Amino acid sequence: MAKVEVYNLVGQKVHEAEGKTVSIDAANWNKGIYLVNIIEQNGAVATKKLVVK
Repeated sequence: MAKVEVYNLVGQKVHEAEGKTVSIDAANWNKGIYLVNIIEQNGAVATKKLVVK
């Protein structure tokens, strides 16, 4: 199980989800760059960049 947190570049959390499989629907989000933190159950964190056009 993983937890996903999405932040805009100002540091505001815009989305959070948890589960074995997580999907993100960014269709209604403002254009821009977002940072996605993927937090594994063991505490490991991966950060990815998401670009919404």
